[in-house]
Amino acid sequence: ELDLSVYFRPGPLIVSEMGCGGYPDWLGHSGPEYMVWTATGEVPMGFPGENNPGRSPSYLHPKYLEHCRRYLSAVNEIAWPYLHQNGGPIRLYQLDNEVSLVCRDAMFESDYNPHIVGAGGEYHQWLGQKYGALDAIPYAGDSGCIEDIQPPRNLDDFDRAPVEWYFDWAEFKEFIFAEYLRRLTQIHLDCGVEDVVFCTNFNPHRPNAMPNNWETMRKACDAANDGLVGYDFYRSPFLSRTGYGSLSRIGRMLSSYFPLPWSPEFMGGHWYEDFSGNSYPHAEHHEFMADTAIAHGLRALSWYMFHDREFWGG
Repeated sequence: ELDLSVYFRPGPLIVSEMGCGGYPDWLGHSGPEYMVWTATGEVPMGFPGENNPGRSPSYLHPKYLEHCRRYLSAVNEIAWPYLHQNGGPIRLYQLDNEVSLVCRDAMFESDYNPHIVGAGGEYHQWLGQKYGALDAIPYAGDSGCIEDIQPPRNLDDFDRAPVEWYFDWAEFKEFIFAEYLRRLTQIHLDCGVEDVVFCTNFNPHRPNAMPNNWETMRKACDAANDGLVGYDFYRSPFLSRTGYGSLSRIGRMLSSYFPLPWSPEFMGGHWYEDFSGNSYPHAEHHEFMADTAIAHGLRALSWYMFHDREFWGG
């Protein structure tokens, strides 16, 4: 009625500081088969940590992807009349939220699920595609075949192992995220979704762009040469000197990478704070954050979010 466009965020993961991040409870209780595994073979807690009864799924596991297909097919059936191609307001369509194995993307934190690193799994297939043959892999050693190669799980051998072993593991994790987005994009295309801009957002952490490889993730969202990616800005009130430096640095990085430097989630309120007194972040704080982001190159902000977060305040 107001002729507004819609930024549609149906998941699979939604987060919004909800228990299980919007995943159904049963998914997190399905056992370890298609959950994220750590380097030591454990299945870590999902979002938001200790308060979450569930676990985080392994992005490329076929069982999880089949759940994604069933869910997103149902979502698209409901959303169909509201898509821009059918005269509706949905113009921007998020593929998934903060693609980071639900904040488990540190170098050796995950994903060591057997489907990923077991014999003939995604890791070995990726090595085969990159190198073509075993003797081309600089760290093959005495391996009899590519399937014998194990990924690094710590830095214990860093002074002895070829450095390419570690670099390849980092590059492979970038591949996992991009490939997951490509497969989600294909699910939507198979449902007939078109004439929308597919997008995703980057989980804010250091380093800023690894394993969230900004360019490969943008290309994975790129069904019609218009994929859109952006960085989520969360800074403690009030904006500190280091927070200012980080915001300005990332704003300039986004400006150098993309034609539309954008923040899909620009913080309103703050986590786990007691705002019963007068310590809440005032409007001036948020205005200053926005002015700083725009001054350092951002061209679009999505305030996120104003109410109804289960682990939020102010």
